Amino acid sequence: MSEKTEEAISGLMIPLREAQLLVPNVTVAELVGYEPPQQVEDRPEWYLGHIIWRDQNIPLVSFEGANGDPFDPSQPSQRTVVLNGVSGQEALPFYAVVVEGIPHAVRVGPEEAVPQDRELGACGAVMVHLSGEEALIPDLVKLETMILAARQG
Repeated sequence: MSEKTEEAISGLMIPLREAQLLVPNVTVAELVGYEPPQQVEDRPEWYLGHIIWRDQNIPLVSFEGANGDPFDPSQPSQRTVVLNGVSGQEALPFYAVVVEGIPHAVRVGPEEAVPQDRELGACGAVMVHLSGEEALIPDLVKLETMILAARQG
């Protein structure tokens, strides 16, 4: 008889303007203050430009915009979260997402994140209810695919 053990994982709730993301904490490389990006021509509106992070030129995007949700690119954000690329694409080891506050840590057990029946958008994997809060678990591979396609113009 095989015994199945499921452990809680460490996650981060990342506040956006109108929602929040739930990601594994190993996905986040660093939280930094918002700096206006270097603009790039002929890209989707959600592709805000590039920032310099640890001597690397990385894309800065609006998750809401990429997901098809309303956002105002002229309204500056408070912070930027640098994410580790999860798709294994050598061309995108890191990228940044504008956020509206400081992420907070959560422990997510197998029974704690209750899936919700909600519209997800282009980059959503599942909406969950966790500890009295709703959060979108993003499809980061899809987001990274969109970023790579946008970078190529």
